[in-house]
Amino acid sequence: QGERLQRATSHLDRNGRITDMTAHAEGGAILITGPDGPQRLPADAAPLTWWNPHQAERPLFDNDSGKPLKLQWTRTPLEGGAYRLACTGDSESAGTYAANDTWLAWTTKGDDGSVVTYERI
Repeated sequence: QGERLQRATSHLDRNGRITDMTAHAEGGAILITGPDGPQRLPADAAPLTWWNPHQAERPLFDNDSGKPLKLQWTRTPLEGGAYRLACTGDSESAGTYAANDTWLAWTTKGDDGSVVTYERI
């Protein structure tokens, strides 16, 4: 609602290992229930996403577990006003965005260590 997360749920079945997570806004917080137990995060917290580069400006949590993420962000200018936004820490990924913040591509590591690239078509 606006820029604030209202609710998120995740059910992950990774080769028989099930992980469930729910998050919802309540008062001045985001309350999360996940495999590591309950978490209380700031009201502006959100699940990690690559579609909106402004997510890097707020506390983020893992989509599958609800675990708060420790991330360091680097923004690198590219030709024509585009830019690359990379994170290190609990996630090692990089996105490319147009000058108007439109998502163009995202590269991350797969579970098997291979490089996975998503590109806008």
